[in-house]
Amino acid sequence: MVEYGWVVPIPLTLGVPRRRDAKPLLAGLLNPRCTDIGAARSVVQNDAIGPAVLLDGENGLLSAVSPTSLQPVRFHLDCAGSDLPEVLSTRLAAPLVVFVDSMTPDVTRELATAGHSVGLRLSDPIDNLADCLAVLAHTDVGFVARTDDGAGVVAALAATVAALSGADIRVALRAPDVAALLSLHPDAADAVRQVLLGVEVTDPAAVIEYLVGVGLR
Repeated sequence: MVEYGWVVPIPLTLGVPRRRDAKPLLAGLLNPRCTDIGAARSVVQNDAIGPAVLLDGENGLLSAVSPTSLQPVRFHLDCAGSDLPEVLSTRLAAPLVVFVDSMTPDVTRELATAGHSVGLRLSDPIDNLADCLAVLAHTDVGFVARTDDGAGVVAALAATVAALSGADIRVALRAPDVAALLSLHPDAADAVRQVLLGVEVTDPAAVIEYLVGVGLR
């Protein structure tokens, strides 16, 4: 056994073949925010690019659409706290991710109980993000992060690992350990992707350039 990242023991991977279906940590993680279908079609595809996020002008929902079929795979909704009771009872044809303007651990718990995934803005205060992630680690609904840069993507990954491992989420958000992310066992990477469903970004090319720069691509 070795100590992975934040004092979490995992099996050594040396000499152990990867599963044939093992996916990279960043597989389908990035959700480019696009203004229209044309912009979504023009996104340069690679293994890190997942659903594109499009604004639905009729109902204000953001549709996360498959990069190949452009069919919704989930909906992203921004709402005020006052609208939360209505949102909690909302059911749509695809899973719903909810970004509340005042996300708290209690709201996170309410959304998870209702079966909705949680939207977290990485620009929110770190203490609040950490408390919400601590709740999410004990649910099965997952979350989508929203950030403007590659550093936010790395922080989201590191914080998810910390939440799952019981490590210090605040430290992970402030100073992500890229080496620990690179050393993740394929099973651990799969667990991260089950919780961190995606990261909304406005400029995927710039984000990928950043990820290459820090060694995650």
